[in-house]
Amino acid sequence: MFDPKTFAFDPAKFNEALKSFGPEAFQEQLAKLPSFDEALATQKKATETLVRDAQAAVDAWTKLVQNQFAIAEEALNATLKAAAPARA
Repeated sequence: MFDPKTFAFDPAKFNEALKSFGPEAFQEQLAKLPSFDEALATQKKATETLVRDAQAAVDAWTKLVQNQFAIAEEALNATLKAAAPARA
């Protein structure tokens, strides 16, 4: 009734497949991952860069708004000076 030639289960292949789920294999896979400290350092560096760039953008926008305000104020004063003799 039982024919071992047609039985599809091969214990040697099964044991070989299970080796990839063993603790040694798990330790090897963990060793390939970057450490938490390295990942944290990378994120900290990225965050510092982002904050620095954001501050530079805020400074640039502040300077731009100040310059635009000065130009508008100068134009308004020039217009008022030019209109002053006409009102007198």
